[in-house]
Amino acid sequence: MLEELQSILSNLYAQYGLTGEVLRLSQLLDILIYQSMK
Repeated sequence: MLEELQSILSNLYAQYGLTGEVLRLSQLLDILIYQSMK
C-alpha cells in the first residue's frame, strides 16, 4: 500500500510540481512510513 501511495505521489509531483497539497501528502506518507517501521 505504501509503495502504491508513493507512486501516486510521484505522479502528482510530476504533473503539478510541489503544490501545498503534494507537500502535505508527502509529509503524511513520511509519517505513515515511520509508524509502519516501529
